[in-house]
Amino acid sequence: MMQVDLQCSFAIGSAMALIARKRLRSAEPAWVASARGAVLVTATMVFAPLWLYIMWRFTAWETMYTWDHHDIPTWLVAGFLPLIPLAASVGFWLTARALARGSRLGAALALGLPLASTVGIAVWGWQRVTYVGTVTTVRAGGRHNLMGSEFMWTILVFSVVLIAPCSFLIVRWLRESPAR
Repeated sequence: MMQVDLQCSFAIGSAMALIARKRLRSAEPAWVASARGAVLVTATMVFAPLWLYIMWRFTAWETMYTWDHHDIPTWLVAGFLPLIPLAASVGFWLTARALARGSRLGAALALGLPLASTVGIAVWGWQRVTYVGTVTTVRAGGRHNLMGSEFMWTILVFSVVLIAPCSFLIVRWLRESPAR
């Protein structure tokens, strides 16, 4: 859902910094820059295309039934897409800075606040989150058909085929011991 996508992207970048926290302590600035680049590439090559596919295929769900596919402003989609990798990069940067200052609380808040707002929005919009349909069907009273829907299968396939392998590789790289 567009209402939580930037928070989730920010949290992904923040989580990657937390995963790399041991290496960040002694890392050279060049490694930190390459790690931030890896976060940016991951968000650009994995999460932005996933968002674009969901926006194209399940527009009503993605916008919490504000727009259907035929009436969402194209400028909104075009303007929103680059914000996904940008939010992930800022999440990594902010959390890495908090960790460098020794602020575990700051790093935890950098991850926790966006996740808490995501949960809050999902709870607030529960009826819309658990239904996959069109604006018209939601207004007609459609409710709770998420499980077993084409959308749910899309998310599962993307998770298994794309997100899990990429996440495994990135986490492994971020945790590697620095070269001596």
